[in-house]
Amino acid sequence: MGFLNQERLSLLKDLEKNQIFLERAQEVSKTGHWFADFKEGITEVSEETARILGMDYHRDITREAFFKLLSDEDVNPFNRMVSEAIKQKKPLDAQVRIRVEGQTKWVDIRGYFEYDSEGGPSRGLGTIQDITEQVEAAKELEIYRENLEEMVKERTKELQIAKKAADEANQAKSLFLSNMSHEIRTPLNAIIGYAHLIQRESLSAKQKEQMEKLDTAAKGLVQIVNDILDLSKIEAHKMTLESHDFEPARIIDNIISLVREEVEKKQIALVVDFDHIPRIVQGDGVRLGQVLLNLVGNAVKFTEEGEVRIRGKVSGREGELLRLRFEVEDTGIGMTDEQIPRLFNDFQQADDSTTRRFGGTGLGLSISKKITELMGG
Repeated sequence: MGFLNQERLSLLKDLEKNQIFLERAQEVSKTGHWFADFKEGITEVSEETARILGMDYHRDITREAFFKLLSDEDVNPFNRMVSEAIKQKKPLDAQVRIRVEGQTKWVDIRGYFEYDSEGGPSRGLGTIQDITEQVEAAKELEIYRENLEEMVKERTKELQIAKKAADEANQAKSLFLSNMSHEIRTPLNAIIGYAHLIQRESLSAKQKEQMEKLDTAAKGLVQIVNDILDLSKIEAHKMTLESHDFEPARIIDNIISLVREEVEKKQIALVVDFDHIPRIVQGDGVRLGQVLLNLVGNAVKFTEEGEVRIRGKVSGREGELLRLRFEVEDTGIGMTDEQIPRLFNDFQQADDSTTRRFGGTGLGLSISKKITELMGG
């Protein structure tokens, strides 16, 4: 008999411990439970439920008392949700507002109903949770999202205005460079012309050397001005491509004649393979020649020994439209993986030492890339 009493006390202690755990868990989660016997008119709730409803736990909490807490806007919707749940014999899940001590709370009410033999509800069991913080946080998030959308729209508008202004400034800059390039090129051509005339006169060896340096410097400056003019035309969308019949082989012959002196001076081989290109094609031969001259000129400039190879072939055909591929390969100084991405940027070369040693403005490849893109390449 004493053993049974001891076992009963142990069970009561365990039950009391579990009850404490349950109450603490409900308090932390702000979730209480409720039970209702519709036949007997009995309503039972947990302490947390009473706290959420702002009622005395030791006082009877009735269905009528709960409905008095409901906001006027939620009374009819809540009744419809309860009726619908009972009608369809489904669990209840409703979010409603209640007024407790002058403050509005949002609560989530869930429940499961049992039914008598006639199909009417006999009992109900469920939970009630204070979700005010979650609802308020969701509202703040929605307000922030709406404000963010407005901020994004406003920022996008500002960026569009800034882009338009930048485009206009860029075109104005390009127009200025174009005009200035023309103005500079005119006196430069006069300098080159007079230098050529003076060289035909009787000059001492020193004077002849000085005139050759003057001629070389003037021609180099003309090339820089031409590059700037081309770049400004492209940026101002003023460069237009012509279309006429031309012979690619003649373009290569002209390029070879321009680099021949340097090739022979360095004693490097210049190999050309244009056998797979049609004899006559239609397009802008002048601009194609400009691109190829830049590539071949670079290859010769950076190659001290070995060879430079120029290849051309048809890489695609759509009806009468041909896609030509040109390759220039050399045995020059080469490039690192880090240098390659910078090659096609304006005023960029592989590195500063390249500029000091070989010269150049860093515009040639950039212009060649842009002209190639204008050609659809």
